[in-house]
Amino acid sequence: YAAFGRLHDEVLGPAPRSFSGRRGIANAYGRHGVNVQCEYLITGPALGTGVCRFSDGARYQMHFG
Repeated sequence: YAAFGRLHDEVLGPAPRSFSGRRGIANAYGRHGVNVQCEYLITGPALGTGVCRFSDGARYQMHFG
């Protein structure tokens, strides 16, 4: 995904970042027309971070594991 990092910049602000880990993207659409775009990094076994931007303007940072 050549544009990986674009959502990170939109959600967290532009800053130099190191994207080490396995990269992924996810998109989802709801019944009421709201959609979400996410970028995430798998940084270890069952560990990772990411960001999501919703079409209604909401922005989230996530940490999982």
